This record gives sequence, C-alpha cells and structure tokens, in this order.
Amino acid sequence: MHQRLPAAGHRTRATLLNAARQALAAVSACYRRLAEQTRGQGITADGSAEEPIPADRGLPGHGDPLPLPD
Repeated sequence: MHQRLPAAGHRTRATLLNAARQALAAVSACYRRLAEQTRGQGITADGSAEEPIPADRGLPGHGDPLPLPD
C-alpha cells in the first residue's frame, strides 16, 4: 500500500533533489573547466590509446606468474 507523504515531506524531497541536481551541475562544470584548461596547455586525448590490461594471474598486485619448483 502506497503511503502519502505530508506536504513537508514533499518539500523535503524536492529540496533534496534540487540540491543533488545543483551538486551534479557543479561537478560537471568543474570537469568542463578542467578540460578547457588541459586543452589550453596543449594536452588532448586525440590519438591516445589506453595501455592493455595484463591477464589476471590470480594474485592481487602481481602481474608475473609465480616461479614454481620443478
């Protein structure tokens, strides 16, 4: 059964959603400014490629296989 919120609950929810939207907009604007500054320094992502991720060997932090005795 759906329970109705009192008017104060609706205002609280609207205030919280508005604050979340404003926070996301601020973070987005910050990243846009950072991207502009980075491009202004001549750094771009054009032609770049990520390094391949090595195969998981099952040991956290170790990329090489363990030497096993014969």
